Amino acid sequence: MKHLKLYITILISVILIFAITENSKAQTKIDSLNSALEKKIAEDGVDTSIAGIYLKLYKETYATQPIISVQHAANALQIYTQFNDSNGVALTERYIGDNYFQRGIYNFAMDYYIKSFEIYTQLNNESEIAYSYLKIGQTYLAQKLGGISLESYQKSLAIFKKINSLEGISFAYDNMSKVKLMDYQFEEALLLLDSSLQIREEIGNNKLIALSYEAIAETYIFDEDYELAGEYFKKALVKYKLDNDIIKVADTYFGLGEIYLYDEMYDVSEQNYNKALLIYKENGRLMEVSSTQNKLGRIFLTKKRYFKAEKMAEKSLKTALTYNFNEIRLESYKLISDIYKAKGRNKESLKYLSLYVNLRDTFISEIQNKQSAELQVNLATQKKEQEIEILEKDKQIQKAKLKKNDAEQQVLIIGISTLVIFLVFTIIFGFYLFKSNKKVKKANTLLIDKNEEINKQKEEIQEASKSITEQKNVIEAKNIKINASLNYAGRMQRAMLPKISEIRKNLPDSFVMLSPKEAVSGDFFWHTVTKDKEGNEKIIITAVDCTGHGVPGAFMSMLGDAYLNQIVFHQNIVSPEKILYKLHEGIYTALQQDRSRNADGMDISICVIDKKNKKLEFAGAKNPIYFIQNNEEHIIKGNILSIGGFVKKERIYTKHTIDISDQTHFYIYSDGFQDQFGGKNNKKYMAKRFRNFLFEIHSLPMNEQAVALAVELDDWKGERDQMDDIIVIGVKL
Repeated sequence: MKHLKLYITILISVILIFAITENSKAQTKIDSLNSALEKKIAEDGVDTSIAGIYLKLYKETYATQPIISVQHAANALQIYTQFNDSNGVALTERYIGDNYFQRGIYNFAMDYYIKSFEIYTQLNNESEIAYSYLKIGQTYLAQKLGGISLESYQKSLAIFKKINSLEGISFAYDNMSKVKLMDYQFEEALLLLDSSLQIREEIGNNKLIALSYEAIAETYIFDEDYELAGEYFKKALVKYKLDNDIIKVADTYFGLGEIYLYDEMYDVSEQNYNKALLIYKENGRLMEVSSTQNKLGRIFLTKKRYFKAEKMAEKSLKTALTYNFNEIRLESYKLISDIYKAKGRNKESLKYLSLYVNLRDTFISEIQNKQSAELQVNLATQKKEQEIEILEKDKQIQKAKLKKNDAEQQVLIIGISTLVIFLVFTIIFGFYLFKSNKKVKKANTLLIDKNEEINKQKEEIQEASKSITEQKNVIEAKNIKINASLNYAGRMQRAMLPKISEIRKNLPDSFVMLSPKEAVSGDFFWHTVTKDKEGNEKIIITAVDCTGHGVPGAFMSMLGDAYLNQIVFHQNIVSPEKILYKLHEGIYTALQQDRSRNADGMDISICVIDKKNKKLEFAGAKNPIYFIQNNEEHIIKGNILSIGGFVKKERIYTKHTIDISDQTHFYIYSDGFQDQFGGKNNKKYMAKRFRNFLFEIHSLPMNEQAVALAVELDDWKGERDQMDDIIVIGVKL
């Protein structure tokens, strides 16, 4: 027992020594730079090399001491200004902008980015002008101003193309993809990221390639495709290791931990978080350490390992309190409250829940106070910029003092001047009263004229209002005609679709839910019965989601329907992956996407059912198949590229074969249902919730399932508009 206690004491001591050592590494580097700074000033005085040391101090303190960091940058800025080093000034102002941006103080960030941009414009440095547009665009995007942000990115892209900067072009594509993702244009975002990746592979820069993989992974997380997200994070990990970027390696492990946590693969998630935690500790990244500890605590809580969960949460909270990491502190309070609740310690749980609620409610106030503190730093920084100008003014004041006359003579002159001024003032005041009276009369005359002008304008406004009313009536009449045309087009489109009775004849236990956003739809379904070369009967059913909705989507649906008929009936192709390949080939050629750069296309799930041989063949372009056998859920995802699009002409689609000897319920669908906003918090319905709902209702008769889906959709969206076309097909075999 004594040996055990001794071992534990030694172990704790080692851990404490390790923690102290690691946390002191960063401070040692800062101390070394400060010493170098003092020595350099003592030996050589102040020059631009001193500014360079201040910028190194800025970088070292950026993560853990942001206010001190920006003060170092302000010192560098003062020196660069003193020595008229425009490039140094522009670079430092960009650094200060980055500092404010990182902490969410976007108005200050924008000020400094624009100052930097203006200097680079004066220097005619096109490359840095383009990068400034990127920074400005990022600041707009952070404030949810996607449209303005996109304009900045497009200006940046135009300059990078002009100077043939491949690296810059790739960064512009990356940033533009974020705007598309913010607008839920998932396919467009992926196309831009794919273009960026191709450029970076051409350059052969491992770090840039890794950044592309990471961005693609995060885009798939947004779409809840955790499997593909994980694959791209692993690719990024390999590249970051090759580039020896240890912090990005840790960040990628953290990202993998997040993915596996979302996907409820807790053991694998824990392994990746632990790898990230070790690297963060070794490099003194205290904020990241604290955040990762909370993540591990949440995993331990889920696995009911309460002791470990509590220890992790306490460590995280201690660091968060020490360094004022408020967001992490908030998360720690909630985690500890949940741990105590799970352990039945309701009093302690309520205590930490109260701390969580209080901190959450005062969080906005703290941010405002923080911004006030930053304002002081900003003013101090601006003061440093003006010190040279102030010194010049001081010199001018001294010269002025030397020119003063004798004090007694000044008193005499002032006395005489005062008397003269008094007499002149009396005369002027009398004259002023006379002129004022004339002005009042003139003002009255002008007022009468103005009233007449206003009355005239009022008549003109009434005439304009009458004209607007007439135009409104014309527009309303045109809208009635347009809506009538659209409704007629909708009837034509529905007539083009297979008859539901025909589907039920071949697949008796089935339903089709088609809910267009507008009169005409970009979602459609296609069905037929045919035979393969061996004479086996094949039942084909597809759910198709075309680019866009409304009229553009409807045109694409007509094109898709025509090509499906041609491929199956005229080319006698019945294998699902080959149908998709031929469909892509047809769309790509028809829209001349190699030249037009048109990105339109479609996402499809296609099923080929062979009842005789008890098998179902599936292939998908982006869209999956979800099926249930023996009360167990299964999902097979489609290949990552849609039908059509200009990025790559060639496509390879995979055929999956499902044994349907046992009773099988399967569902194919577009993303419209899961992307619908609604609920109490106006959030997306999400893919996982959608699959869970299908599982809940799968034992109902098929017609009742369709009703249940419609009711769920109406309840979820409430009074909100439908976001997209929706199609869901369910079949029981």
